Amino acid sequence: MPNLLRYAAEGIKNNHLSYDKVVERSNALEHQLKYQVWVAGCPGCAAACFVPFFKNSDHGAFSGEFRHDNTGNFNANIMVGYEEMAEMNHLLNELGMDGEELGGLVAWAMDMYENGIITKDDLGGIDLVWGDIKATIELVKNVAYRKTKVGNALADGYKRAFQVFGDKSIPLAWQFHGCSGGTYDARNRDLGRGLEYATSHNGARMGAGLGPALTEAATICQFAEPPFNTIWGSEAEFTRAFLNAVCGWNLTVDDVKTIQLRNYYFNRAVSFREGYHPAKDDGLPERCFTEPIKDKYGKQWVWTKEEYETAVKKYRTDTLKLTADGLLPRDGLVKVGLDFVIPLLEPMKAIG
Repeated sequence: MPNLLRYAAEGIKNNHLSYDKVVERSNALEHQLKYQVWVAGCPGCAAACFVPFFKNSDHGAFSGEFRHDNTGNFNANIMVGYEEMAEMNHLLNELGMDGEELGGLVAWAMDMYENGIITKDDLGGIDLVWGDIKATIELVKNVAYRKTKVGNALADGYKRAFQVFGDKSIPLAWQFHGCSGGTYDARNRDLGRGLEYATSHNGARMGAGLGPALTEAATICQFAEPPFNTIWGSEAEFTRAFLNAVCGWNLTVDDVKTIQLRNYYFNRAVSFREGYHPAKDDGLPERCFTEPIKDKYGKQWVWTKEEYETAVKKYRTDTLKLTADGLLPRDGLVKVGLDFVIPLLEPMKAIG
């Protein structure tokens, strides 16, 4: 996370800011030296990504583990660092809440509060200023238990909350298909996931796109992938090797790629059936085109509409194996044995 923040690939102040000094309050090495309990990993894994911590402070005793999905969209996105996150991380785990989604919603609420769209009364008396971890904790509890006007609205997510907070709230929401997208900033073309988020039929998640249609389905850890790729040479090859060994199959790399494409197409077909359509749903927040960001080293990121339109069409055809408009290709569906979805989806204009 600290490196993503320094390279403008992680949200700072609801994804408004370029590099800010608050980033340096998220120092992984310092945190581990002060609070780390042990390091562990799954048997045989080279990544060893389990790093639980224990912190004892004037506010109490806290334990937990920093993961991207319980810390990333909070942290600098609400203008705090690891010291503060260590004292609320456990709460997200206890409440069973998705930190990536909730962090974006809390940052949005702070933005709305600063801009006068929501009031202290709407928040049940909370003074929701940037960087206030106590206020954040109270809001998180209110979302979990659907208390106060704001807590109840945020519990339903962005699209329903828009109806509560009004049109002025929409430009401040950093969301893609109704999901928070603060991590891997969509403007950053090197480390961000703008095209992936913009074209996803299942929201702004690391599980979006064609690649995760293989790794997520096969429950492959993304932290373990780099060493596996180094050893076997490709994602499809190490997946083939593991599946054959565990299941007694005799898959080829082409078989694995067909499974991957079939899984992706079928999931997208379900989303079409449930009302998704790229013509109305795909795209980036307007701020991706109007608010440039710079990393710590001066490199600037922002999209133009022309750049985006060219890039998204190429991404759909070359990477996702879709039509340029994001539709499911008829020939592709037939090739992977999904021709039975064509009659259902044709009336929805989902087939290209």
